[in-house]
Amino acid sequence: MDKVAAKKAREELEAYLATGNHRKTEERFVILDTIYSFSGTFNLDALSAKLEKREIMVSRATMFNAIKLFIKLRLIMRHKMEGESLYEPSIGRKSHFSQICTVCGGKKELKVKSMLALKNNLLLERFQGESYDITVYGICSSCKAVRTRMQRREERMRKKAEKLKELHAIAVKNIKH
Repeated sequence: MDKVAAKKAREELEAYLATGNHRKTEERFVILDTIYSFSGTFNLDALSAKLEKREIMVSRATMFNAIKLFIKLRLIMRHKMEGESLYEPSIGRKSHFSQICTVCGGKKELKVKSMLALKNNLLLERFQGESYDITVYGICSSCKAVRTRMQRREERMRKKAEKLKELHAIAVKNIKH
């Protein structure tokens, strides 16, 4: 865990809660500290399990509301996948390029010279860039292979069902004659 990033996230949450006269609940801070103990992405089940392991009981609603607030405050990032969302701490993240499979959630850091050239040649208007994060979402080769096999199997099953339907129609026709 990056303790500096966790401390900064905590300070930003405290500042937001103080300026808006929001309640400073212990649950929000515990959830935030737990989030910043992850080294990479996590889902809500992993967060819940980690909280339980630390013997911290918070309701699912409290966790969802805290997550929504942390996204709004840019303390965490959300990656939308096909079946769920993955989250990761955003403070203290180093600039990077990555690819994320939207099916299995697999993440891989990329080192691409052309992307670095793109970043270096980026013309920002009235804006001081501090970091960058380029994420390419798609399907990894393993998930693509599984998906292709499933599509082929479904196509074979559909053809078999059509053939059975034809044979049934012929049998019914022959019985009537």
